[in-house]
Amino acid sequence: MFAVLTEALAIHRLQRNARMEVSSLYELGIWYDARHRYVEAQQHYQQALVLAKAIPDPLCVLEIWTNIGISRDQMGDYSGALTATLHALAMEPLVNDAQLRCTILANLSLHYHHLGEQTKAIEHAQKAISLAETIEMPMMAAYGYDFLGHAWLALQRPTAAEAAYRQALALRQQSDLTLPAFESRAGLARIKLAQHDLTDAAAWVAPIAAHLLEHTLEGVEEPLRVYWTVYAVLQATNDPRADAILTRALDLLHHNAAQISDPISRQRYLTQVDAHQRLLRESALCLEQNMLRRSSPLA
Repeated sequence: MFAVLTEALAIHRLQRNARMEVSSLYELGIWYDARHRYVEAQQHYQQALVLAKAIPDPLCVLEIWTNIGISRDQMGDYSGALTATLHALAMEPLVNDAQLRCTILANLSLHYHHLGEQTKAIEHAQKAISLAETIEMPMMAAYGYDFLGHAWLALQRPTAAEAAYRQALALRQQSDLTLPAFESRAGLARIKLAQHDLTDAAAWVAPIAAHLLEHTLEGVEEPLRVYWTVYAVLQATNDPRADAILTRALDLLHHNAAQISDPISRQRYLTQVDAHQRLLRESALCLEQNMLRRSSPLA
């Protein structure tokens, strides 16, 4: 696929076909993003953005800004993500695309949540949900409910958070989307863990744990947050599988980080994302405990 995209880009440049050059650059950005090569993705998006503005092509500009926001959020650059997605929101009236507007509102909710601005996260999640229901986009509504749950839980409003996560779960179960539903199940598990209801927390993560021990998790917005949740519940319940989950999570985290070519961006990815911080702290704690056991005279 990469070879096809780069060859197409070269041909479009030779032919001076600006619109197709934009398309190729945009698709290459998506290709890099999917492989956690966020720096290269951003470079291709920016090249596409310059050309799309020059054409001008408002729809392409809107789609590019939207993807830049998603990419920056995934790499832990939450302020940069917010800036990009606000650019997209400001441009959307020129295009008047309800589906893109719904996506933008949901993305803004997640950015604000990551930045600790939970009231704004709730406001934008509710707008995304309302629009998604109006234009019949149930999967986007599910994302909105998940992000709403994140914000309510951050505000220590477990009842509201549980209602939101359950709505997201129901929408995904109606469409038989098992893997995306793990994100909602993990949210419900975090609520029960915070309430010290370990029986319910373990029940919520049970199918997720079984999957993670055999497969890589795909199809969720924040996979390592899900890994962390499962590990935290298994550890709290003294489940012997906890160490295996932690190992798999750390392997995935370091593999993803290794794809980021810029050292500053790589460090941000490892240290500015909450789930990543928690996993690395837990790894260091486990290592320290193992060293103490080995050095103990009774070991």
